[in-house]
Amino acid sequence: MEALQHPAFRRVELGSLFFGFLWLFYRRLPLYALLLLGITFILGLLHLYFGMLVIKIILGFIGNAVYFNGLKKKYLEQSAGGADEDAVGKRMARSGGVNEWVIWAGLSVVVGLFLMAFIGMMAGKYHGKNQPGDTPPPKSIFQVVSAWHEANYIRSGLEFTQKNECDKAIAEFNRALKIDPKSSEAYAYRGYCYGQKGELGKAIEDFSLAQRLDPAATLPYRFRGELMAKLGALDSAIAEFDHALSLDPKLARAYAYRGFVYEMKGNAAQAHADYSYAIQINPKEVFAYMQRANSYDRIGKEAAAIEDYTRVLEIEPKNVNAWNNRGWCRAKQHEVDLALKDINQALRLDPKCSYAYDSRGFTYMIIGDTDKALADFDQAIRIQPRLADAYLHRGQAYHALHNKESAAADFKKAKELDPALKIETDVK
Repeated sequence: MEALQHPAFRRVELGSLFFGFLWLFYRRLPLYALLLLGITFILGLLHLYFGMLVIKIILGFIGNAVYFNGLKKKYLEQSAGGADEDAVGKRMARSGGVNEWVIWAGLSVVVGLFLMAFIGMMAGKYHGKNQPGDTPPPKSIFQVVSAWHEANYIRSGLEFTQKNECDKAIAEFNRALKIDPKSSEAYAYRGYCYGQKGELGKAIEDFSLAQRLDPAATLPYRFRGELMAKLGALDSAIAEFDHALSLDPKLARAYAYRGFVYEMKGNAAQAHADYSYAIQINPKEVFAYMQRANSYDRIGKEAAAIEDYTRVLEIEPKNVNAWNNRGWCRAKQHEVDLALKDINQALRLDPKCSYAYDSRGFTYMIIGDTDKALADFDQAIRIQPRLADAYLHRGQAYHALHNKESAAADFKKAKELDPALKIETDVK
């Protein structure tokens, strides 16, 4: 169903509107042309594409009827004025006559319905590839129209989800469910949003509904696995990912998240294996690259981490975390110029990235510019007052300035925020 979002579909709709607009201007009916433009624009904003087609057909009928009635009146006046009736009849025939607007309107109906059926068929075909167990492509024209609306609401909901606007996303998924109360996909995505909001009961309920509606769907198991991981139920999370992978052994994202859970359990070898297999299945699986790079960084393999972060940036050039993390690894390798270039790029993309300020402060510490380092650590803490690393690094800066009291206070705060943090007084 997400095939409806393909640019080709938009071009079909815009092209249809454009030629309808020109046709009415050609008929010397600019008022109808502007009416066509205004109504279709409003319906487009509302994603009511079937309504756009109907409006254009109706205006086509009206426009042609008005034009030919005016033409007929003109020729009848000429005939009454003494013009030869046969000549007038021939001129009307050459101009099209009443039959022409019937033919054009009928043709627009046939072409429009064909396009609707074709797009609906392709939507179902595409969507079926995306999610095993989805319903087959709709067959009737009414099913096609409903599928269009449902797909657009789900697409809109996903856009809000990516922006972390969960309430708006949930509203869109609710609209999709009004059209199709048995949409496993809509329930799964809505459950994900409830999980993001911390409404765990609603999230679990939606995942369960999605599973009952489509036992072969992988989304509910994957999302519930992510939720279990956030709750610290790591074994339950792995079980959910295992179930998803039993349904689709090539589900790269499930391997990537299972690897993340294994790493949380301390099983670094299994985590690395899952990350690598996810990347093998899908060479553009960003989450797997990011987590594998982070794991390399934790064990001191900065070169390997930099390679994975670089791959992420090839896929997503605006990934703030990848820019910052690559800069952090370069700083640890004392590649200061490259590190500052990466971290500054992260801050250009997100001026409120506390981690980037912390990384840049750390880089300044390496070259001995303690004043700039302190300014960046202060900014990181202003943005995120519970960032343990920023307190640790600021404590190291104070220690370098022999301000033992301030250093001790920051080291204490860092340990309170993250008891597992290893306190080192010097930057390495």
